Amino acid sequence: MMTNKLSPLSINSELYTIVNQLWIEAFPENERRNTILQKKMLAEDARFCAYILQHTDSSQEVLGAVYLWQFPEFVFIEHLVTAPQLRSRGFGARMITLLKERYHTPFVLEAERPTTALSKRRIEFYQRNGFQICSKEYLQPPYHKEGESIPMYLLTTDVNYTSDKYEEIVALLYKEVYQISTE
Repeated sequence: MMTNKLSPLSINSELYTIVNQLWIEAFPENERRNTILQKKMLAEDARFCAYILQHTDSSQEVLGAVYLWQFPEFVFIEHLVTAPQLRSRGFGARMITLLKERYHTPFVLEAERPTTALSKRRIEFYQRNGFQICSKEYLQPPYHKEGESIPMYLLTTDVNYTSDKYEEIVALLYKEVYQISTE
């Protein structure tokens, strides 16, 4: 069995274009920022980073990728994507396992409400991998000025921490990830 590694992804890497295309194909425009801003934020904000999942045999094949924010008290997984031809083969779960080994803080992420078969499967995937749905209402702010907020769930690996700090977490996400003020 091949083992996998999770490596930091630089915007200067030859693999960045491949990962960027996976991200564009996996997430609708209203659930991601534009590619120019994405690249600018990766270059300029040390808290925002990307990792790629690859086989440890130094293969150049991209199995998946994750964009995340490293905050002092938690890690926010903004986007996690597996190569389409490799979905349902355990690579998403492997990325989460490797992230948990790297970061020893609670994880928080957003997921669409379970209104379709795919969104139900996505939530079940995260639950199988140690995430729980926060019971409070959450709206993902728009990534674009003309966009609308999207009702979503916040999921976390530490429901007690997230429940206690919910308003602070949401305010931080709105301010830093979505660059909007909650005041």
